[in-house]
Amino acid sequence: MPPVDSSGKDVTTAATAERLVSTSIRVNSVTIKAKGTNTGNMFIGESDVDNTKAPLPAGDAIVLNSGTPEMTFDLKDIYVDASVNGEGVWFWYVQL
Repeated sequence: MPPVDSSGKDVTTAATAERLVSTSIRVNSVTIKAKGTNTGNMFIGESDVDNTKAPLPAGDAIVLNSGTPEMTFDLKDIYVDASVNGEGVWFWYVQL
């Protein structure tokens, strides 16, 4: 089994979407969890993600997957936003 990698991402300014990662990382699944210390909500999506999307409260997680092991997506295409400055997420993935 390939190793599982993990990292974190904090959003500097609330209401300003930021890329989850700055370099291309191809995966077929990622688990994103809002940090348990967050006091507000996180928002996960594409470059237009904002606080009108479904919120991810502190401690909650979402799994994004391609549907099949043969299909992949790039973590660089995932954006995160926060309702509070400096809050963030943890994420886990297997790089292909």
